Amino acid sequence: MPLFADWRTWIRVSIDGWDGPSYARYRDARETEFAKVMGNLSAFAARNSRCELGATIIVDATNAGKVATLAAQLKDTGVRQVKVSACVVSNDAAKNTAYHEPISATVREQIEKARQLDDGTFVVHDDYHTLGDRFGTKHTS
Repeated sequence: MPLFADWRTWIRVSIDGWDGPSYARYRDARETEFAKVMGNLSAFAARNSRCELGATIIVDATNAGKVATLAAQLKDTGVRQVKVSACVVSNDAAKNTAYHEPISATVREQIEKARQLDDGTFVVHDDYHTLGDRFGTKHTS
């Protein structure tokens, strides 16, 4: 931890589960690992280093309705920014679009709710809309 805190300008962790059971399913880990990760984020933030601590939430059908909840938890640990991105299910743009279509409205609502947490110490970055661009087509959600 000191190496990153003292010598890096930013670090971003990926965390998709919002509690012990969901984190365990995403990471094939023990349910206690979620609390450990959140504790590690809090400890890193408490160092008050120049290293910007961020997190990425990769959104899928399971966590689509939990983006705001997880963003709030991350803010409470001292994370300074959260990037919300769509999961990739295929190298085919149409398959990715089809996967996200049924959850897109929920994700949009969750991102807007999470953005209410934005202040001088925390920001939510919406990268959910760019998925189709990465595969050569526009994503229309």
